[in-house]
Amino acid sequence: MIWWPTPASAAASAPLAIRGSKLQPLKPEERAEQRLEHPQTLWDLLCGLISVDRDGGMVAARNSLGTHDKRDSAALRGLLKVWANECDDEALRREALLIDYELSL
Repeated sequence: MIWWPTPASAAASAPLAIRGSKLQPLKPEERAEQRLEHPQTLWDLLCGLISVDRDGGMVAARNSLGTHDKRDSAALRGLLKVWANECDDEALRREALLIDYELSL
């Protein structure tokens, strides 16, 4: 299935946003829901993984990764580390580090 963003949702399709003078990653709740359900990039998969982990825990998150054939993705774990380093919110940083740790088990 191919999804083409409408002008209204194009901003929510991008994984990064300019805030002030910094380029920062968007939170999963700020992203387009369609991109989280049908990821097209690793950033989409990352935000979808965080959302699924919040809703259903690590078991659901691992199942979601298995659905998208990214269960042992080193690139995804690298993006989790970037997310943790660049997050402004300490709770989101801890959440990303916990997900990274749980994926390493």
